[in-house]
Amino acid sequence: MKIAIVDDDNLWIQKIMIEVRNILKNENPEIDVFHEGPEFVEKNCRYDLTLMDVEMESLDGFETTREYKRRFPEALVAMITTDKERYSQAFMVEAYRYINKERMHEEMAEMFYSLQKKGRIGKKIDVDCIDRHRIILNMNDILYVETLRRKLLIHTMKRTYTVADTMKQMSIKLDGEGFYQCHQSYIVNLDEIDKIDGLDVIMKNGEKVIDRKS
Repeated sequence: MKIAIVDDDNLWIQKIMIEVRNILKNENPEIDVFHEGPEFVEKNCRYDLTLMDVEMESLDGFETTREYKRRFPEALVAMITTDKERYSQAFMVEAYRYINKERMHEEMAEMFYSLQKKGRIGKKIDVDCIDRHRIILNMNDILYVETLRRKLLIHTMKRTYTVADTMKQMSIKLDGEGFYQCHQSYIVNLDEIDKIDGLDVIMKNGEKVIDRKS
């Protein structure tokens, strides 16, 4: 992933870079840094994602984003600031996200998980069912995968499939696609988690994936 950071504060540049590298530690992102809006615009380069500070002296983040998106209309830009009152302006430049620097870790993590899901739209995996027929599943339809009594179960939005794949094979197929192996017997879709209650993982459909009491 190719990422641009546009900010005139070196301290915040370092904080943002640390967050990005921690969240994307398995992807080794390519990061370019710009200290002012005009420098970024003159580069005339399309990035997979731009992290744009709002308050900059020479050209603020909104004006910089407008000029950038004139050249690259589909580019993704996340506005970063501590000024909550300027939130509405992010919609005027069609920002992908508006990230509060005071909650940067949580909000940036959510953004990258969302991007992972966006990137896997239409992606499919093929698996062999135990009755020997092969099926193709949309990744976004998978809620979680579990091993139960030596069987591998794939729980989707509509039904559950018993498949011949191993947990290791499924882990490889789903690696880097927004899934997380939270337990040796479970792989969960991060976008479908509602909350974590102690050691239990609760999905958005109400299912309790890991129930330590059972």
